Amino acid sequence: MERKKKKQKVSAKFEDAFGSGASVGDRTKKPRREPEPPEEVREGSAVFRPSAHVFFNPLQTLQRDLTVAALGAALAGRTGARVLDAMCGGGVRGVRYALEVAEVGKVMATDTSEAAVAAANATAAANGLGAAYAAVVGDANARMRRDSFDAVDLDPCGSAAPFVDAGVRAVRSGGLLCVASTEDVVGSGPRDRGGDGRSACFARYGGFAFSEKAGKALGKGAAGEVALRLLAGRVCRAARDAGRTATRLLCANVDFFRRCYFRVDAGAGAPGPHAVGDADGARVAWTVGD
Repeated sequence: MERKKKKQKVSAKFEDAFGSGASVGDRTKKPRREPEPPEEVREGSAVFRPSAHVFFNPLQTLQRDLTVAALGAALAGRTGARVLDAMCGGGVRGVRYALEVAEVGKVMATDTSEAAVAAANATAAANGLGAAYAAVVGDANARMRRDSFDAVDLDPCGSAAPFVDAGVRAVRSGGLLCVASTEDVVGSGPRDRGGDGRSACFARYGGFAFSEKAGKALGKGAAGEVALRLLAGRVCRAARDAGRTATRLLCANVDFFRRCYFRVDAGAGAPGPHAVGDADGARVAWTVGD
């Protein structure tokens, strides 16, 4: 009797897991219910449907808002400006630029993900952009090395350092370079985990950040300011090496991301001075150029 009760309990567990018609030896699971299609999202002038298969971060809305404003100011007086969204993801950034910045004539976008490119082109079509937007599968550095643009937007997942050299060369003289980074450089001190003093931070940016202990003691504002200066310095040196000048217009550290905007001109020159401020209880740090 006891053995029969145990068998009934085991059978009940398998029925819960695999369906009412399943036996203990049946490993066929119940068919999963397809997820409901995502609701439409409106951000700025763009309407889109986020996909579970394509990266989209709603927390980056402020960054996209800043870039719309920066493009409008930097491209003022130009018509039919060409903009590159170098790592387009689902395309929300580039679609917003095409819709909201009057000076933008065409947005070209690249991504290594076929799913992302398909989603980006679908979003552009749904917003009626037609020939004003085109995303293709490809390598961002390769695209920047063979073409030039009035503005280039670099917004990778992680470090922007591998894309900076090609980026400063791809911007037409007087154009705008937008660079974002979500890399946390705190803890990348002079002696990293390898113990040889050659940290990934130094290799990428030519400098060291705080140790993790010092970063915690100084707070997010100071750590964010160092991360901004490392990123800005990397861009300015890349421009100098390319015989160009990158002038800092605005650099912001907001929560988990850094965002910098540069005017890029032909001809090497020394970067201009900049003012440093802090706002919102050290949650946001700003570096503003002349």
